[in-house]
Amino acid sequence: IGMDQPSEKNTPATQNSLSGTWELQFMLNEAEKFGEMYKNRKPTIVFDLEAQRFSGNTSCNSYNGALTVNGQEIDFTTPIMMTKMFCEGGGESAYMKHLRAKYRFAFPDANTLVFMDGDVVVMKYGRKG
Repeated sequence: IGMDQPSEKNTPATQNSLSGTWELQFMLNEAEKFGEMYKNRKPTIVFDLEAQRFSGNTSCNSYNGALTVNGQEIDFTTPIMMTKMFCEGGGESAYMKHLRAKYRFAFPDANTLVFMDGDVVVMKYGRKG
């Protein structure tokens, strides 16, 4: 008789798990162009749960906004402030188009964060630092 092993497929998602800096590793519909769009710098997102804020870099400009988390749902449809440097290529616009939505978030492991629309992974981040 075998004993049930705890599943490592999904680490329990808690708001505290969001804390820290995450670097984008995948974006839906952009997999082929991902390396080219972000050859010098990948987008990042930083969650500050105490201040209820998020911030980051699109690979070109900095952005920040109010953090809205409800259970496993995260909402980026609130206003996001950004710096206005000129950015070559389509990396920034693709990133912001994907980011400005409501998602369910999950942690496939302790160092991976995914934003999901239904069962589809739209964005995947790796923990930095």
